[in-house]
Amino acid sequence: MWSTSTPLRCSSQCLDVVRNFVYTGSLDQESVMKLNISDQQELHGVATYLGMLYVQEWMKQFLHGATPEANEDVDHNRCEPPHCSREKMPDQGWRVIPVHHDDPVFKSLGRALVPEDPMTLGRGRDCHSWPPYSQLILQRAWRLEHRGLWRKFAAERSSLKELQATRLSKMPRVKVRQNLVQATQDLPLSVLKEVNEVHLLHGTKPETVLNILNDGLNERYSGGIFGSGSYLAEDSAKSDQYTTVDRTSSVDSTFQDLQKCLYGRDASRPNEVFYIVVCRALLGWFVRTSDGTTSLDHNGLGIWATRDKRELSSVPKLKPPVTFHSLQAETGGIVARHREYILTHSERIYPEYLIAYSRQ
Repeated sequence: MWSTSTPLRCSSQCLDVVRNFVYTGSLDQESVMKLNISDQQELHGVATYLGMLYVQEWMKQFLHGATPEANEDVDHNRCEPPHCSREKMPDQGWRVIPVHHDDPVFKSLGRALVPEDPMTLGRGRDCHSWPPYSQLILQRAWRLEHRGLWRKFAAERSSLKELQATRLSKMPRVKVRQNLVQATQDLPLSVLKEVNEVHLLHGTKPETVLNILNDGLNERYSGGIFGSGSYLAEDSAKSDQYTTVDRTSSVDSTFQDLQKCLYGRDASRPNEVFYIVVCRALLGWFVRTSDGTTSLDHNGLGIWATRDKRELSSVPKLKPPVTFHSLQAETGGIVARHREYILTHSERIYPEYLIAYSRQ
């Protein structure tokens, strides 16, 4: 065994793959597949430790069941994420892929459901009546594969990346709650931190789940005290406030269509579940507010460009002007417990995972 000065360890077989990559600049997929699962996980850890970003990303996709192409950089702008299924897409243009309980992704999504303070569960102006509970327990999870939504999202990300490199070099970095960052950091395909791409949560009702899977989030049909837009949260306790229960006993046709889409003939599904969507979001150059009217960082600058609160104002001192890409609603003003993020353009959001959970 070879070891560094840290507790990190690497088997001789794993080291051979690393050495070959250093000498040739390519990753031998056949050698990787011959490694046992423990050595494959070691290889990912070694690549992370040594800063070998290509190997790190390649192994992360591989460990999550993808078959990434060797010698090809990860392309964030392709028509679908590299870890998506290669099977023919259904005529509807999207599908949901169940995430199995023993998949590392399932464990990551379970950690994303842990609230910062369990005492805040079931509290807030948006909560619906429910007996007291202190945990959100992940029951089922699905990955959405939607080429149309992904193309729009990838185009927005590419445009934002170009803007950041040329005109928005002073874009501030967003700091999302660390528990959510750590829970989602091992999901396939890393986020682009330079454009403030992050994972955030969106709680929803059963009757709107199929609409989200088909069309994505729609800022035209949602809004609140921070204007018209898609509302996302960094704490599951906040997202949980917006959910309502889905029961197996429901006779509503919308609920039955959803159950057929997600569960099929799965007789073991829980009787009562709630839904949260784990989204990729491009926050870009965000503006912070606590009163829903003025900026906390720009000497009282008004945050809205329109009276109906559908478009954010422009970043100061930029010519030609660039509008803020998102709104960060801080606590301490009209928000008591949880920060929220509001995006007025839904193409900057990709609903990547749907999770069903129970309250206990």
